[in-house]
Amino acid sequence: MQHPSTQRRLLLASLLLLPSATLCATPSIGYYPLRVGLSHRAETLELVARDDTRLRDIPLLAYLPNTPGPAPVVLFSHGLGGSRHGSAFLGHHWAARGYVALFVQHPGSDDSVWKEVAPAARMAAFRGAASMQNTLLRVQD
Repeated sequence: MQHPSTQRRLLLASLLLLPSATLCATPSIGYYPLRVGLSHRAETLELVARDDTRLRDIPLLAYLPNTPGPAPVVLFSHGLGGSRHGSAFLGHHWAARGYVALFVQHPGSDDSVWKEVAPAARMAAFRGAASMQNTLLRVQD
């Protein structure tokens, strides 16, 4: 019979080894997020879509896959106070797997809500930007 501290060390060692053993196993079918190396960097393209009906410019950031031909598209919408530049790791992740990742920036509920605002006034600025009008504008973007 092993000493309790030895049992704990063995259990800890097996738990530490388990993730690496799991990561080495390759599923035979389906999505496997570790298939692409971490060094892949997607090409990015900054765009502005003009909505003439609403007189609104909508900044976009596209992460492009390194594959020829058409590709499926993932549309990403930031949260209140965010921008098209946030969550870049997701854009690179999706592009590395063959998707065009299109990140939309929503004027009026983007990082302009808080960047030029004194820290004490930021909560009020966020509340003002979290309006029904901005929600409808975001949906139309």
